Amino acid sequence: MTCVQVVTAAALLGACHSRTGGAPATEATGSSTGPAPTPGSSTAEPGTAGSTAAESTGPAQSTSGGADESGCPAHCAKLEECADPGADGCMYWCPDAETGYRFIGDACLALYIKKLNCVSGLTCAQIEAEAEACADEQDALVSEACTVASCRDMCKKLVECGGQDDGVVCAVECSLAQTESLLEAGMECAAAIANYYACFATRPCDKLDPVQGCEAEVAATEAACG
Repeated sequence: MTCVQVVTAAALLGACHSRTGGAPATEATGSSTGPAPTPGSSTAEPGTAGSTAAESTGPAQSTSGGADESGCPAHCAKLEECADPGADGCMYWCPDAETGYRFIGDACLALYIKKLNCVSGLTCAQIEAEAEACADEQDALVSEACTVASCRDMCKKLVECGGQDDGVVCAVECSLAQTESLLEAGMECAAAIANYYACFATRPCDKLDPVQGCEAEVAATEAACG
């Protein structure tokens, strides 16, 4: 696993992105972002956090209170009631997912809890059929509200340089991967990668393959992320 990478689904959050909360999904949004710049190799994934869709590129915990009520207990109970495969480990992956969304921002967390609550209100038949009953709630997660600034900046650059078609989808998937790294590798790694993305976003298109001019950020990322 590369140290700075955009993935189509963060493994930790995968189960939380199926429309009905069933078995872990392999696609977070149904659209691949393709590879992002990779300064070096590590077992850690990128990490950062923002309290909202803010201007800062570095991680910052939300201080606005916001969505504190977890949607996981009812959600997991519903999956257990319906003998859904997603019930396995639900009270592990679901709270971790909420933590990740909380670091992205309170607005994003509220959207995720709304999606969990929608699934909790489905019948077992709907869940088993993988119905589209909560499609609107799922689709709402693929929005700028669920992105961090460093990912928005990097994906804007990738779109500018022809590496991406959809900057929002790119930034959402990047942000999910970054929250996974935040949970696994900690805030120091998160801040280092956010700074690398910020540097990447300032480079001209002809300096991105390989990335030139961000050597200090690459070194800091390697040191912080191990």
